[in-house]
Amino acid sequence: MKKMLRSLLRKLAGNPAICHDVEAWIQHHSPGSYQMVHEPIPFTRKLPLALGNVIAPDFLDLVQGNTNKVFLGAIKDAHLCGEEGLVVLPDGRFAWDYLTWDEKRIRETRYFSKYFRFKSNVRKLKGTFFPLNGIWCASYYHWMHDVLQRLLLVAGRMPEDVKIIVPNTVDSKLLRALESFGLKPDRLVFQGREEILKLEKLLFAPPPMLVGHSAPHYAGRVREKLHGSLSWNRLSRLPRTRLYISRNKALSRRLVNEEEVIEGLKSIGFIKIVCEDLNWDQNAQLFLDAEIIVAPHGAGLANLFFCQPGISVVEIFPGSVGRRTCYWTLSDALGINYGYVLGNGPLNQHDDMNVSLQQIFECLALLGVCN
Repeated sequence: MKKMLRSLLRKLAGNPAICHDVEAWIQHHSPGSYQMVHEPIPFTRKLPLALGNVIAPDFLDLVQGNTNKVFLGAIKDAHLCGEEGLVVLPDGRFAWDYLTWDEKRIRETRYFSKYFRFKSNVRKLKGTFFPLNGIWCASYYHWMHDVLQRLLLVAGRMPEDVKIIVPNTVDSKLLRALESFGLKPDRLVFQGREEILKLEKLLFAPPPMLVGHSAPHYAGRVREKLHGSLSWNRLSRLPRTRLYISRNKALSRRLVNEEEVIEGLKSIGFIKIVCEDLNWDQNAQLFLDAEIIVAPHGAGLANLFFCQPGISVVEIFPGSVGRRTCYWTLSDALGINYGYVLGNGPLNQHDDMNVSLQQIFECLALLGVCN
């Protein structure tokens, strides 16, 4: 009922237009602020290892890729809408979403309704701001991947008096990640989940990669930043720890036969961890020391940013990969050996599943992992 009412209100209010070329808009309206960061950069990924050498089409489609074209420019009197970070230009058009290339995601958001924006709380802020908000940004993977990579590209190009906007839903782990990039708390401005900010000047930069995609040009530099910020340094040690990442506290993609899997992996030196039970530094230390990682698809694998090159990871999917290739692209970008196995669950990517312990062992063998 609420969805139908929202749709009706949008029709009555009229849908605003979407500006598909924000770069050209900035060059026309604020040419003195425009900075080219780089043109698209091509790259090639190494295919994952899979049982029987049968590679899912989801991976085959992404062997060749390009980064986004990245630029930085200023927009005066822009509106920034909620946690999603949608930017409304002074002429009322929405800035194109460079993270997903999916116009539907803009049109389906509540902020696309003029009625909703009229009824929303609008806070006016003086000064210059760079937003880290974005679709799904308050979740761990998207923060570590989407937010940190975008921040990496522009951090050295912004004056130190520029304030950084973040959603007020981010937790301590996500804020700790910003410390790795030298962002002090006094530079942060927190935005409510449904709050709209009217900014005197907004610095706009598209993300370097589509959501779920990684490239060496960025992922490796994020890892360097994270490693350099740690209060302890164990990079001189060879990675020795074997980790199984449990999702028993998650709401989806749990292993129904997890106890069997854990017992089998313990026999070759694995330990079970639950990332939610660990703080930032504990997660960082465990993954920095990791030699081999086995895990169902989930946000815990975003901690691959802490891992050293040359380690191995086995990702477990439900009945199909289902376009969830983000940790393969991240592993490839970080120089991590990657293999995957399919569980015996439904094709729905959110369902719990069983997985064959024997297949995990076989995948580990493909990766050259000895018992």
